[in-house]
Amino acid sequence: MSYIGNTPTSIPFIADSFSGNSSTTAFTPLTRAPAGTAAIAVFIAGVYQAPGTYTLSGVTITFATAPATGTNNIIVLHLGTGSVTQVTSDGSVTLTKLSGDTFSYINSAFTAANTPSYTANSGASYANSSFSTANSSASYANSAFLSANTPSATANSSASYANSAFLSANTPSNVANSAATYANGAFAKANTAAVGTYVANSNNVILSANTQITANITILPNTGALSIGPITLDTNRTVTVSANSRWLVL
Repeated sequence: MSYIGNTPTSIPFIADSFSGNSSTTAFTPLTRAPAGTAAIAVFIAGVYQAPGTYTLSGVTITFATAPATGTNNIIVLHLGTGSVTQVTSDGSVTLTKLSGDTFSYINSAFTAANTPSYTANSGASYANSSFSTANSSASYANSAFLSANTPSATANSSASYANSAFLSANTPSNVANSAATYANGAFAKANTAAVGTYVANSNNVILSANTQITANITILPNTGALSIGPITLDTNRTVTVSANSRWLVL
């Protein structure tokens, strides 16, 4: 039969044997520490022992009852074998063990490292890059120096700003429109009743109040509150009555 990869190798199970004497319950050492009771099969005088009849601790097996006297009558069969990590010894890998691509890459790197022109070209390229950066910095410095030493540029900018402010301040329509907008806003605010406040009518005899609650309201502790209903709450709005407080709706 042919295989992909290495040919399988058969390895026999590891078996430990001990001799019982009708008094000893703990036997050690096992060849290796089992992972658990499921990793071994135990026989006494050829009779299989259930895992509940013994316990494991490292390389020691302890029976609940001392096995009968006999020579090598206790058999511990390890049901698996541990794997061994193979470490290649130093200097043991030759070029013939490498793939063609790996060998080619090593040769290319070796050639580049030992060819003076490669190093020289790389150094020249780096130097050119640094020179370009230096020239760019010099150009920026020259531009800043030119701007700082050109009075007309600063003066023209300031004059333009001053002219704009002067024009805005001296245009009646601008000032009037701004004042009108502000006045309209104040008027609208003054004539809009805030939630929870009262608005007196012109003869100061009848008080009126909003019946729509548009924001969350908390009645402070130890206070009384009065509303004239019916009261409508907007969606997700609440009225919280604190301790020792009352809210009366007429």
